[in-house]
Amino acid sequence: MLVQVAIPGPFPNGLSYLYDGEPDVSLIGRRVRVPLRKREVVAVIDDVLPESEAVIADISKLKSIIAVIDPEPIVSNTLRKLIRLMRHYYHVSLGDAYDTALPALIAKGKDLKTKAKSEKQAVESLELNQAQQAVFQEIQAAEPGSIHLLEGVTGSGKTEVYLECVKAKLAAGKSVLVLVPEIGLTPQTIERFEKRLGEKVWAYHSGLTEAQKRDCWVGAWQGDVKLVIGTRSSVFLPLTDLGLIIVDEEHDSSYKQQTGVHYSAKSLALIRGRQEGAEVILGSATPSVETLYLAKKGLYQHHVLKARALAKTKNRTQVVDMRKFKMTAGLSHPFLEAMEAQLKAGHQVLVFLNRRGYAPILMCQNCGERAQCQACEMSYTLHQSPNMLICHHCGRMVSVPKKCSSCQGEMITLGQGTEQLAEYLAARFPDYPMLRLDQDTTRKKGELVAKLESIKSEIVKIIIGTQMLAKGHDFMGISWVGIVDVDYGFFAPDFRGIERTGQLLTQVSGRAGRGPIQGEVMIQTHVPEHPLLHLLLKEGYAAFAAALLEERKLANWPPFSYLALLRAEAKSSSVLDGFLRKAKARVQEQYTLNVLGPIPAFLKKRNHYHRAQILLESGSRETLHAALALLEFIKSEQKEVRFWIDVDPIEIG
Repeated sequence: MLVQVAIPGPFPNGLSYLYDGEPDVSLIGRRVRVPLRKREVVAVIDDVLPESEAVIADISKLKSIIAVIDPEPIVSNTLRKLIRLMRHYYHVSLGDAYDTALPALIAKGKDLKTKAKSEKQAVESLELNQAQQAVFQEIQAAEPGSIHLLEGVTGSGKTEVYLECVKAKLAAGKSVLVLVPEIGLTPQTIERFEKRLGEKVWAYHSGLTEAQKRDCWVGAWQGDVKLVIGTRSSVFLPLTDLGLIIVDEEHDSSYKQQTGVHYSAKSLALIRGRQEGAEVILGSATPSVETLYLAKKGLYQHHVLKARALAKTKNRTQVVDMRKFKMTAGLSHPFLEAMEAQLKAGHQVLVFLNRRGYAPILMCQNCGERAQCQACEMSYTLHQSPNMLICHHCGRMVSVPKKCSSCQGEMITLGQGTEQLAEYLAARFPDYPMLRLDQDTTRKKGELVAKLESIKSEIVKIIIGTQMLAKGHDFMGISWVGIVDVDYGFFAPDFRGIERTGQLLTQVSGRAGRGPIQGEVMIQTHVPEHPLLHLLLKEGYAAFAAALLEERKLANWPPFSYLALLRAEAKSSSVLDGFLRKAKARVQEQYTLNVLGPIPAFLKKRNHYHRAQILLESGSRETLHAALALLEFIKSEQKEVRFWIDVDPIEIG
């Protein structure tokens, strides 16, 4: 009997092995140990084949399975279909698709032992307002397997609607999956759900130990785990009787995996919902342009919460033209004056700067030479804790030079990050407790939760943070948000740059005024006259997104076309360019579609590898995928070039 097994590596459709036992289709979905060259590996049986379909022609050369690990399938037919679809849609090997979907301990063949237990909790009362109740009733009345876009301004109570929908599904004996974009949103969401539902809520994200992830996965497979809140990889959890998937902050780019298999958890959630007849709710205050387009076409049911649940008035927004003021640590006089007034009134303030470190550039004052990572040819970022130069692209760390290596001139900093901002504000406002929240200050276990709790308790008065604080958090004491600088997004090389900037501005602004005090927002910019910024601030996100959709239509960008990137890297720039030109010619020989490039990637070099890409664009998804399937076969020909395919890329720069 022949079986097809999924093994990570360059085996597009897996490998064939002999099974010496009786023919048994229930082998599909079980883990096995198989020989591979001179080693033994764990794989998953993906199919049982007639002998005529062996991957290699000579059956006498096939090796036999060493052992079957599981007494029954651990990968259901439903999950297997999702994994197979991911393999074909994202043009990766079958084994890599399985390896992405399974937690490490399961993929390595470890025992399916679990400590997963669910227990009841005390329940807090839940009462929806009229607008929330209307949306809940509309979702309840919809057909099974329908897709809903829940658009609501920040603070409008989307989570309250989620909770009522989850409660109804759990009461019907169904399981529920709630996707959140980042680990930072998980603790507070779990706490809120447990208090309101009285059910044990399971977490699933990269911050857990492998044993914790294994426990959740096995508990879901056994039917003991019914409610999970997790980041993108939780979309593969084998939840039984799945009734509802919620994708919170659906616009967030974190749902797209940027290494390994470049899958979109949001896209797979939509597919899984359709496959299993589960409703999918996409929630956001700033839905993506593509999602709004599909809702406009009637493919998604569109529900809107127009007002904040608690606040009586909208936030007041003021724009500061940075060209008119002398800046100190990147801050203008009106900015500091407004901030001081809020602090004196006893309020919390949030200062937003989406750039960590002390300064993004260290440069010689005499000759202008920058401190640059030789492996990536990009500027080092100066950090004070630790006092090092760090490359934010490859992670290299070097000591800070006292003098210029070329001319022995004095080294100066340009620009500022959250470290420098915190240093200045601590000196300027020494009487007000301050907290900095970014990737550098939340590396240790428990640091993020502790910092979020101190913000909620209103012990700290000044909060300095990056986009980690931009969405989903309910800080009732913050009355004022100051946005230091977001101008880069209006001139980014990526066509989605302006959309992301508008979303970020809206989300960050929404952190103010969630409590009883009216919120105020101050935005520093060099381009106050930018028409899209003006539209966003005057007419709101809906008008802003509608304008972007018209621009996309004129330029034939998604959702009016389909994109994929062939990203490649090599030690030799000439070899890299030759490979990409050959790949482009091969595609254009067989298919009619636009192929742009080759062009250098935004990060032209990383870790000593030159990087470049070609962009494939077509009005036909079928044509695009046929061309990508052709590119898959080039891999076996390449020795000096590493490349990967990124379908529906969220960044093309």
